[in-house]
Amino acid sequence: MNIRHIGAIMSPLALLACVITPGLGHADWTGGIEGGQVITGDNKGTKIRLKLSNSDRPFSQAIYADWIRGDDDNDSYEIGYTPRYWFSEQAYAFGEGKVQTSNVTNVELQNSLLAGVGIQLINTESQKLFAEAGAGQLFTRFETVAPGQESTESTGIAIGRLGASQVLSDLIKFELDADYATAEDLVTTKAEAGISLRTAGGAIKYSYRARTSQFGDEDRISTNDSSVSFTYGF
Repeated sequence: MNIRHIGAIMSPLALLACVITPGLGHADWTGGIEGGQVITGDNKGTKIRLKLSNSDRPFSQAIYADWIRGDDDNDSYEIGYTPRYWFSEQAYAFGEGKVQTSNVTNVELQNSLLAGVGIQLINTESQKLFAEAGAGQLFTRFETVAPGQESTESTGIAIGRLGASQVLSDLIKFELDADYATAEDLVTTKAEAGISLRTAGGAIKYSYRARTSQFGDEDRISTNDSSVSFTYGF
């Protein structure tokens, strides 16, 4: 990561720290570390994720930080924070802040801020099902051809999400998540399926993710990747 990336990420992180720090001492936090290999077409990378969460109500929180190291030492980073305020056993309002670097040509950094509502349709020890809808802003920083010049674009974004999980015999867990997002002329979809096998101290997980994006009347672009990882819980 270069100096420009560090500076671009530190400002949102400072704001994030101000928001979550008061709640750290008043919540029962749990977390884990996940590491493994990500395969996208012919490209391979190593991914490490640190995650923290608490399920206190009416205010629950989740934080994650990702580091992905590509084949050609092209590192990418993503940090996110999602608070929820529960109105009832099922209904809640949520916020979401995300900062991520990008290896996409001419894109240096993307930040997003979202807010919305959700409903927990099923919430048992073995089954979970939720749906969310929200809106916010997507901020994209572009790298220009001329050295030292930057440009930032802000667009409105709307999202819809659905997530489900099923645990079998306390050993195997199936997960399915689907996202739909639209920002001006850009429409993106993402679907991810995963299966985890519980082991001593953690779990081995295999995930497959498919993504599509379409800008205006242009042809749809589809990508997919898979990963095998081990999660250590604490």
